[in-house]
Amino acid sequence: IATDVAGNKEIVHDGFNGNLIAVEDFAALAAHITDYYVNNKLELLSAQSKEVYNTYFSYDKISEQLNYIINDAVRNSVFNK
Repeated sequence: IATDVAGNKEIVHDGFNGNLIAVEDFAALAAHITDYYVNNKLELLSAQSKEVYNTYFSYDKISEQLNYIINDAVRNSVFNK
């Protein structure tokens, strides 16, 4: 459960691996905590969070993205013109 502020949407996909709530929406926070407990959702949400991590944030994914950025910067460098 996270507040719906910048950055959290990248990690928490609302309804898939957690829930995003409005800042200071204490009723929604309590409802989600209760839902997780009553419906035993933590194991499922945990597995789905691991899926999000592997898809977007694993070492291999981040390395691939950084290599692309670096190679693009070198290709477009003023020293290559």
